[in-house]
Amino acid sequence: MKSSKILLAVVVFILLCVGWFLYEKPEQPKPSVAPVLPTINNARLEEKKVGGGLNWELNIDSMSVDAAKQKNILKGIKGKLYRADGSFIEVIAERGEVNMLTKDIRLQDKVAVNSSRGEQLTAKELLFESSKELITATGDVVIKQKDTIAKADRAVTDKEMQQLKLIGNASIVKGGE
Repeated sequence: MKSSKILLAVVVFILLCVGWFLYEKPEQPKPSVAPVLPTINNARLEEKKVGGGLNWELNIDSMSVDAAKQKNILKGIKGKLYRADGSFIEVIAERGEVNMLTKDIRLQDKVAVNSSRGEQLTAKELLFESSKELITATGDVVIKQKDTIAKADRAVTDKEMQQLKLIGNASIVKGGE
């Protein structure tokens, strides 16, 4: 009798283990899903100067807000960077982003810059470092000012476009194309 109780207990234990094994499913890894960013159409961003007035303003067809990375992702950009003398630089690009901590603006794809004083710049990418008021253009950079054309792989200039540094495959032609 004692051995039949032990045998019954062993059989019940084995059945419980088999049942647990058959019905327990391993936890499936959850697929990683990119977060859905809130999007705003026909948006406007601006940075004001400490003493008043605007440092820059951007009108955007579509803006996605990435709060975790503290940046706004932009599409269809038209805007202005304001200079100390009241003139401005108009910027146009297909896409870009604004770092909301530093207020730096990165523009990409068909970047075009036209100033109210007649300067023109085209590039694949442009970075405006707000705190330094520096513009860095990269990729097939062409700068036109009056009868002078400058070309380079990369160019760095101040917002006033008075100081210019050309880097990589640089050329300057005065008086023509």
